[in-house]
Amino acid sequence: MTPLRAETIEIIKATVPVLKQSGVAITTRMYDIMFARYPEVRQYFNMANQAVGHGATRASQIEAFHHQVLNVGSESGTQPLSLANAIRDYGANIEQLNALTGAIERIANKHVSINIQPEHYAVVGECLLEAMKDVLGDACTDEILAAWTEAYQLLASIFVQREDALRAQSAARPGGWVGFREFVVDRVVNEAEHIKSFYLKPADGGALPPYKPGQYTCFRLDIPGKGIEHRNYTLSDSPHRDYLRVTIKREPAARADLEPGVCSNYFHDHVREGTTLHVAPPFGEFFLTEEKSAEPLVLVSAGVGITPMLSMLNWVIERGVERDIYFIHGARNGRLHAMKGFIAETVAAHPNVRSYICYSEPGQTDRIGNDFDHKGRVTIDVLKSVVPTRECQFYFCGPVSLMTDIHRGLRSWGVAAERIHYECFGPAAAEIES
Repeated sequence: MTPLRAETIEIIKATVPVLKQSGVAITTRMYDIMFARYPEVRQYFNMANQAVGHGATRASQIEAFHHQVLNVGSESGTQPLSLANAIRDYGANIEQLNALTGAIERIANKHVSINIQPEHYAVVGECLLEAMKDVLGDACTDEILAAWTEAYQLLASIFVQREDALRAQSAARPGGWVGFREFVVDRVVNEAEHIKSFYLKPADGGALPPYKPGQYTCFRLDIPGKGIEHRNYTLSDSPHRDYLRVTIKREPAARADLEPGVCSNYFHDHVREGTTLHVAPPFGEFFLTEEKSAEPLVLVSAGVGITPMLSMLNWVIERGVERDIYFIHGARNGRLHAMKGFIAETVAAHPNVRSYICYSEPGQTDRIGNDFDHKGRVTIDVLKSVVPTRECQFYFCGPVSLMTDIHRGLRSWGVAAERIHYECFGPAAAEIES
């Protein structure tokens, strides 16, 4: 892989102030060009996230440079601003490509799951560079355009190389595959109000590959009136079974002028026992990493963020690992408390597992000490009142507000960064790690 030329690096760094000033106009124009010229790429975008807008994605602005372009994207809302900041920060860190390793792993896993191909990088690059020229006019000289072309091509090649390796690894696993495979819905279980679990078995009757607890899969859905949609959902049960399970919450409209979640509502309204679905192999960089550790394991979640925690909990229990497990979960009330019975049964059967349940708005029939343990949301103070030591492995998943509070609180408590693991659904805010 050819490194960037010294003159290219200097030009990229010199353009950072320009990107700070004109970045939003560039990214807005880029989306206009791309969706008009290549409408087929819309299938890789969650248009609901685009319309609402969410700040930068996940842990860093740098990661958003590709993650938003190829997976989240935007036509309106605040996403053009987020992407503009990401491009600016990529330019500012152009000499520190090693700092991108974690971000590249996250993005590459997501891209492979939705079947992004090398040619998609050419589409994005073409539209981004054209947008730069359109917005900046004569200020975007041939030298600047050439430097950004070189920088973009290098980053694209890094992603393509890593994604090719991930595909090869998936294909080499027993029961593994590349792309999408047909699965049949074996059964559907109501877990709570607006939350269902879908049990999937391979249509060909073949084996399933091992995967890591906490990983996700992608569905390629052909939705009437919408066309092809791709959506990732976490696998909510432990690996090495004869089925895959996803647990999906019906997503309402985020605003009065927006429609409800297209894919989640499709699952709830149209996916039944016997439905055939196209499913990608398991991928994802958020998973239980020290499966045989004896250190206490703290699993924190809110809402449908419970899904990866269930996979991790089952994995540890089924393998008889002797470690204390603290399962801390937040829900609005009992009606929206997914897997309530399962968690209670697990705690009763395993003395090393302790649960602590928070209801932010308990219902009239919800009883503290019976249905839940604390009125309010899951916070770092709640966590510290339950967990006796900071010498634990902490995993958490849920809304951005939860992620931010727990992450900041753990670091303030003196928990080492290597003990902190988290996952956010959809676009997340850069302030989680700030």
